[in-house]
Amino acid sequence: MDYEKDLQNLKEAQKNAAIADLQKTRDTSLSDLQAEESKIKTNYDSARNSANVQNRVAARNFQEYLANTGRANSGIGAQYEMSRQNSLNNNINALNTQEAADRADIERRRTDVGNAYNTGLAGANSKVEADYINNLLTQRQQQWQNEYNQNTLDTQKAQQQWENAFKQSQLDYQKQQAELDREYQRQQAALAQQQQQWENEFKQRQLEEQIRQYNQSREDSLKKNSTSSVSSSSGSKKTTSNSGYNAVNSQLEQLNSNNNSMNLLNSNGVSGIVNNNNQMKNTVSDAYNSGLITANQVRDLATKYKLF
Repeated sequence: MDYEKDLQNLKEAQKNAAIADLQKTRDTSLSDLQAEESKIKTNYDSARNSANVQNRVAARNFQEYLANTGRANSGIGAQYEMSRQNSLNNNINALNTQEAADRADIERRRTDVGNAYNTGLAGANSKVEADYINNLLTQRQQQWQNEYNQNTLDTQKAQQQWENAFKQSQLDYQKQQAELDREYQRQQAALAQQQQQWENEFKQRQLEEQIRQYNQSREDSLKKNSTSSVSSSSGSKKTTSNSGYNAVNSQLEQLNSNNNSMNLLNSNGVSGIVNNNNQMKNTVSDAYNSGLITANQVRDLATKYKLF
């Protein structure tokens, strides 16, 4: 056989394949960089717009806070506006700087792709030439090795056939055992589901009873506080306010405890339980409207229980 001619053809084919692979990798990388570069402006424009929107939302929220606390005309607003503008400018400048850095990084990576292609091409040519020489030296030995390998393959094939038959018998047994295990798991799952349903129903009844007791306690407390507020004199106004605050705080603590219980039940799958936050807000509003607590105490409770 003309080994040298065959290996020469192989060498040319390997070179062409290596060049094609390198070109494909280079073109794909450049295409990816082009796509990435085209997204930079859109992404950073979106980020800048988002920063502006967040800045305006923060300004509006702060103005509402000043209005709600009666300090709309104070100097705090001007100071905050200056700080807010400085913060916005810093954010925009940071985004601009990062955008420029990203564009520079794209150019650097594009250069790296070109360098990698040239380096890879030189390396591929060297490797193909080295392989060609080694193949020439080992071709004759390979022929003998092929004959030896064929004999070994025949022996291995016979061994593999026996092993496959043995493995099939093991697989059949494992399938039967797995089916028995699945049936057992299904039965256990059904029992666990029934047990969970019973527990959920019991917890639901417990929670409903807690809510009923709380509502009754709240009604009694509101009646008591209302009577105490009407009968108190102007000289004891501060004591009444403290008493009202303590009463409302006690109610909110109970509501917050119930709220945690509801959340725990929700995580276990019990549906139909609502959050108590609205009821806690209504409790504070009712107490303020009835004169049981002051505006400062309202803010204190709202902060403490994160109501607003």
